[in-house]
Amino acid sequence: MLERPIEKLARWVKVLLRLSLYQLFYLERVPDHAVVHEAVEIAKRRGHKGIAALVNGVLRRAVREGKQLLVPPELPALTRKASSCPIRRRSSRVGRRCTGRRRRGP
Repeated sequence: MLERPIEKLARWVKVLLRLSLYQLFYLERVPDHAVVHEAVEIAKRRGHKGIAALVNGVLRRAVREGKQLLVPPELPALTRKASSCPIRRRSSRVGRRCTGRRRRGP
């Protein structure tokens, strides 16, 4: 995806790319063109023209090629179970109704 090593990019550029890629692939409410446009505008304000062009190129390629772009071919296929998510709902709070009363301590 990038010709130069990603380690040479400024930290804020890596964060911007990560957040934008997350928005592209996992958030459905924001259109792809809006994600790319906002990321490029941030890159223009924060960096220079070359950084904005890099961000634009990476994100537009990600839109074109999809999720297959994220995993290099030399890595084995990623397998993850749906139950491996560390965030779980607490069953004790589901369906609990607020009465509006405060508990009084001893």
